[in-house]
Amino acid sequence: SLSGYWTWYVILGFNNHTINSPLEKFMLEKAPAILATQQRFAIFQTLLTKHIKSNSVVCSLPCGMMADLLTLKLPKEIAEVRFVGIDLDAAAFDLAKDLAKELRVQTHCSFFQKDAWDLGVEEEFDIITTNGLNIYEKDDSRVVALYKGMHRALKDNGYLICSTLTPPPVMTSDCEWKMEKINKENVATSVAIFRTILEATWTNFRGSELTFKQLNAAGFDVNSIEIYPDEQGMFLTFLAQKKLGSRREFKQ
Repeated sequence: SLSGYWTWYVILGFNNHTINSPLEKFMLEKAPAILATQQRFAIFQTLLTKHIKSNSVVCSLPCGMMADLLTLKLPKEIAEVRFVGIDLDAAAFDLAKDLAKELRVQTHCSFFQKDAWDLGVEEEFDIITTNGLNIYEKDDSRVVALYKGMHRALKDNGYLICSTLTPPPVMTSDCEWKMEKINKENVATSVAIFRTILEATWTNFRGSELTFKQLNAAGFDVNSIEIYPDEQGMFLTFLAQKKLGSRREFKQ
C-alpha cells in the first residue's frame, strides 16, 4: 500500500527532491496507476475549489497528510473555512500539521482519530473528500455502509468527492480503460513492482456502474452523481450531492 506520506510524495512531494533512481523516475513519470493517481488528485482539487464556499466545513477521510486540502489555493474572498482531518492512524496527524506549517496554511485545521465505518457524526460537513478506502475493501455491502456513514455526516446539499479504481481488461469484458492512452509495457512493469515486490493489497476494483449504484444505495440521488475520469480511465472521481426529499434510485 501507499501510506499517507508516500501518497503525498507521488502526487506532489517529489517536486522537492532530486530524482536519480531510474526506478523512482519510472514510478513517478510512467507508471500508469501513479499517473492516474496524480490526475485524480488534480480533479479532486478542481472540484473542491469549485464547491468550497465561505464558512464551509470540509473533511478529508482518511486524511493522511491532508494534502488534498492543505495544498488548495482558495480565492481570498472565501473566508472562515475549516478543515477537518479524520484518520484511524493518529501518527498521520503530526505529518499533516508539519505540512500545514511548511505551506503556511492559514485555514483552521482539526484532527480526529476515528474509524471511517463508525464516524458517529450527523450533518457536520459541507464537503467530504475520501480516497483510498474502498480499494482495500472486498465486501461491497461494507462499501455501501461506508458511503452511508458519509451521507449521514454531510449537511443537506453537501458534497461527497470519492474515487474508485476501475477493473483492468483481464478482469472484465466491459473495461473502462482507454487503451489508446495506456502503455502496455508500463502496465506490466507496474504490476511486477506493486504486486510481486511491494505486495500491494489495493486490488478491489469497481467500475463506474457499480460505484454509481453503491452511492445511490447509500442515499445519494441518482441525478446528483457526476463522474470525472482521468485520461486513462483507470481512476474515476465521483461527485455526489446529498439532496433530501427528492431521492431517485438507479434503474438498470
